Amino acid sequence: MLLGLLLSCFSDPEPTVALILHMEGSPSPEQVTETQAVLLERVHAIGLHGKVDLVEGDLQVGIACDRCDLGTVKTVLLRPGKIEIGEEGFEHPTLTNEHLASAEITDDLEGMPAVTLVFTDKGAKAFAELTTRIVDEKLAIVVDGTVVSAPVVMEPIVGGKAQIMGTESDVRSLAWVLDSGALPVTLTLSEERSLP
Repeated sequence: MLLGLLLSCFSDPEPTVALILHMEGSPSPEQVTETQAVLLERVHAIGLHGKVDLVEGDLQVGIACDRCDLGTVKTVLLRPGKIEIGEEGFEHPTLTNEHLASAEITDDLEGMPAVTLVFTDKGAKAFAELTTRIVDEKLAIVVDGTVVSAPVVMEPIVGGKAQIMGTESDVRSLAWVLDSGALPVTLTLSEERSLP
């Protein structure tokens, strides 16, 4: 099934680029609807206008991207956004996307770019229990199968938040992806073309 999304920058409402995204497998109507919602949330996070339409069984995507970084847009739209948190080497994560209330672009204590993960009440409790259990051991924060942070837990973390440090561009795109939620299906870019 092809997925298309009509997007436009605030300053230029006319689409200049079309991205056709293919949804792997045979997504259910609920997965299509959820994919639309996640993509629209990501579009808004990047700072673009947009809408997602279902046309003849496909979802269609065009972007006005004269002044935006198309590479970043594609990366943010296509990234699965699956987060897993647990003790280092975990087989089953203690926390996942369902435990995440939001992901915010912030600074760490030294003023460096960071993503602050804010957990739900259930997530905050699970994170506090996990960090209490693994004091002096490593905590693994895994996004889309890659460890993005593995700090040693110095003391229990009971505030319901965690931080991931990185470069400004990495922090921005990671926060946009995590805050919008995980995609329920795998997307691939099947076509990119300029529009008249």
